Amino acid sequence: MISEQCRLFLFAVLYGMGACLSYDLLRILRRVVPHSLFFIHGEDLVFWIAAVLLFYYGILIFANGQIRAYYFLGVALGGVIWEGSLGRLLLHICHKKEKNFGKSKKNIDE
Repeated sequence: MISEQCRLFLFAVLYGMGACLSYDLLRILRRVVPHSLFFIHGEDLVFWIAAVLLFYYGILIFANGQIRAYYFLGVALGGVIWEGSLGRLLLHICHKKEKNFGKSKKNIDE
C-alpha cells in the first residue's frame, strides 16, 4: 500500500507537469494567434493566479492545510521533468510545424 505522503508527492509531481503543460499550450496558442503585449501580460496574470489557486487548493485538500516541503519539491520536480522531456519534445514539434507552415504560406503568396 502506498503511504499518504508518497501519494501527495506523486500528486504534486503530476500537478507540476500539468502546470507546465498548460503553460506550453498557452505559448503555442500565442504562436498560432498573434497577441498584443497587453493581452500576453493579461493571460500570464490569469494563468499564474489560477495556478497558485490550484496549488493552494491541493495543499488544502490533500495535505489537510499543512504546508509540506515535499509538496513543493514534487511540484518543482514535475516541472523539471516536463521541461526536460515531453515539454521540449512538444515545443520542438510545434516549431517544426510552424516552419513548414511558413514555407507553404510563402509558396502560396508567390
